[in-house]
Parts: sequence; C-alpha cells; structure tokens
Amino acid sequence: MGEHCFQKFFKKAPIAYSCHRVIFDNEGMPNGYEYLLLNKAFEDLFKIQETDLIDKTFYQVFPKGWEGEVHWKELIQNAVVNFTSTQFDIHLDSIQKWIRVLVFPLRRELIGCIYHDVTTEYELNEKTQKLERELFNNNRNLLTLTKKLEQKNKILTDLAIKDELTGLYNRHFLDQWIEKEMSRADRDHRPLSMVIFDLDHFKRINDIWGHPVGDEVLKETAKLAISLICNPDFLVRLGGEEFVIIMPGSSIQEALALAENIRQTMKKYRYPIVGHLTASFGVAERIKFESYCSWYKRSDKAMYQAKEAGRNRVFLSEDQDRPLNAPVEIKWKVDWKSGNPVIDEGHRGLVESANSLLYLFLAEVEKDKIMPEVNKVLDCIIKHFHDEEQILLETGYPDYENHAEIHNALLDKVFQFKKAYQAGDLKLAEFFSFIVNDLIIGHIQNADTDFFPYT
Repeated sequence: MGEHCFQKFFKKAPIAYSCHRVIFDNEGMPNGYEYLLLNKAFEDLFKIQETDLIDKTFYQVFPKGWEGEVHWKELIQNAVVNFTSTQFDIHLDSIQKWIRVLVFPLRRELIGCIYHDVTTEYELNEKTQKLERELFNNNRNLLTLTKKLEQKNKILTDLAIKDELTGLYNRHFLDQWIEKEMSRADRDHRPLSMVIFDLDHFKRINDIWGHPVGDEVLKETAKLAISLICNPDFLVRLGGEEFVIIMPGSSIQEALALAENIRQTMKKYRYPIVGHLTASFGVAERIKFESYCSWYKRSDKAMYQAKEAGRNRVFLSEDQDRPLNAPVEIKWKVDWKSGNPVIDEGHRGLVESANSLLYLFLAEVEKDKIMPEVNKVLDCIIKHFHDEEQILLETGYPDYENHAEIHNALLDKVFQFKKAYQAGDLKLAEFFSFIVNDLIIGHIQNADTDFFPYT
C-alpha cells in the first residue's frame, strides 16, 4: 500500500523529480549516472519522454555531453562523496529556461534531484538590472548636466561680480562683500585700509589712440597692480580708469607703502603704444565702526587732492581722525519727496532728528544728557521704518522683503554702536556719524529712492 502511494505521489507531484543510480569507477569515484525514476512534471518541464531516459546513462542520452556538464558532475559528485545536499542554477538553451536543481543523496549509490523553473526570477532580475543600469546611466547623465550647469552658473556669477574687460572684481562684488569685511575688522580689532587710484590723463589716450588702446591700457594696469599685491588684499575696478585696493589687516602705513610701490612701478613701466603713464593715489585706514560711505569718501577725497597737487602722487586722508562728515545743518531736499504724505512726513522728522544730533555734538553736551535724546531719535526711526514697510506692502512694492531686511540690518547695527558707545569703546563722533550719514540720510538717498516710483 505504501509503495503504491509513493508511486502515485512521485508520478503526479506538480514538482519535477528524478532519481539516479550512481556508477563508480575502479577507484570508487562516481563517473556516471543513470536514470531510474522521473515524474510527469519532469517530462513536462524538460520536454522529454520517460521512455527515452529510464535505465539509460547520461552519456547514452546525451552522447555529445549536456549543458553545464562539468558543473553538474562536480555538484553531484559532492553530494555522493560528502553525502550532502547541494543546489545550483543552470540555463538550458534547449528549453530556453533557467532551472534550479537541488541534488541530495538517498544512499551511497542513489541520488535524488528536484527541479524548479526560476526563469521568471531571472527575467525579473534582468529587468531590475536593466532598470538599475538605466538609472545609473541617467544619474551619470544628470551628474554631467549638473556639472555643466554649475560651470554655466559660475560663468554667470563671474559676469555678475567680475569686470568683463580686466577680469577684476567689480563694484557690485565690493558692495556685497565689504560689510562682512568691515564687521570682521571691528570684531577682531584689526586694521582695514583702502587705496584708490586713478590713471592720470586717461581721456587723452582714448582721444588720441581710440578706446581699443584704452582698453588694453586698463588691462595692463590691472595685471601690473595684481602682481604687486598679496593675499588677502584684493583689487577692484570701480569703473572707467578708477581702481580700489582693499587691504584687510593692513595699517595706513602699509597701505601707503603699497600705493607708493605701485605708483613708482607704473611710472617706470612702458605701456605698449602709449608709453609711460602715471596714476594718482588716495589712502585711508578705516576707523572702527566707520561706515563704508564715510571711509570711501575720505579715500576718494585724498585721491583727488593728489590730482590737484599735480598728479602722480600718493595722498593720505586728512580726515583720518574725523569720521563725522556732516554739515552744520542738513537741508531737506525736493529729491527726497516720495509722493506719499506719511513717508514724507516721516523723512522730514528724521532729518530734524539728524539736525538735533548734530546740535548735541557741536554743543558738546554732557554724556548723561545725550542718551535720552538718542533714544528718542531711535524710537522715531523704528516707528518710521514700521510705517514705511506697511505702506510698501500695501502698494505691492516688489522689493519689499529686501527693503525690510535693510531696515533690520541698520537697526541691528545702530544698537551695536549704541552698546559700544555706552561701554566707552566708540567715540560719540563715530556713533552720530552712523546715525546721521548711514541710518538717516544715507538710507533715504541710497535705498528709499528706489521705491519712489511706486509711491
């Protein structure tokens, strides 16, 4: 009964089975196999009839060998000799399928095999691998495109912050960068100097030889100056024939030495076509907490004094110890009218506040009476900034957020100056200079006028 059930089970099982007798050579090693049993699932899987296999050896069935013969024999020999199960996958071209074979010993001369069709698994793996290859290629292409985009963005960035003719940084870059450098100098208590120079009689070059020659002169001047400065100093072309050198960590004496070296080198240098040229230089060391506008004006003024004195000279700023470049009284200008009555009233109030601070400074009022007046002015500024932002928001001013950020930055800085003044680290002249020249008048002239067309 049991034998009958086994035969039924073996023959009708949906999984392909086969049983083989092992043939041994004279040394007791397996060297052949013959088919003893196989089921219907085996016949269906391998497209072969039982009558063509039973009691025949592998070589009788496959006289020319079979697919994966060497690997097959090694694994079956391992199952027989070591009496252990083993498994392998093989692709059979005859049936165009991947078959997973489990070989297991039954007893020393008998082995059994179980077969599974794993073609779908391999096809899925192939699809997955194909998708992975495609993804890899897409990522590689994306990386290439990203690098190209980064290169193009760098070119665009360079165009935005560099002078196209000379390759030097331009005024736009200087405006973006200088505040950070000034804050660093204040924080680290380090000197920061500026050298401005302007080519003498440059207009004659363009008039006599034409603008192409003038352009070559500017490029030669840039190369000459760059060769004489060292890091962290850097050179900027402000426009036309005017250049500026910013010197982090350098005192006015060091800036003077650099300016004189450039002046003498340029004087001796012979430019192609035009011959010898000279330049006039203005030098100023920034005073702690001094605004960029004030510092630049002092350097520029010194440079024009050098020109007025006969050119081909280096002049130091005469106002090195006097940062407050404000008149005795500030007059309201028609150009400051925005067209909005609330904003204009606020601006007039700020101008009056600036004048009151100038009066306090010139009258040499005692320190304990100054701070209450300063606090009143700061309260007016804060209220005006708030009112102005509300109006700009309501009118739909497109650069509203940037303008509000400018307000916040100015307020942050004025309160830093206030703290420094109260601690004795800042002179009253420097404190009032920022409030008057930067926070009030400078902001109206340089930032507020941008939104006038909208108000």
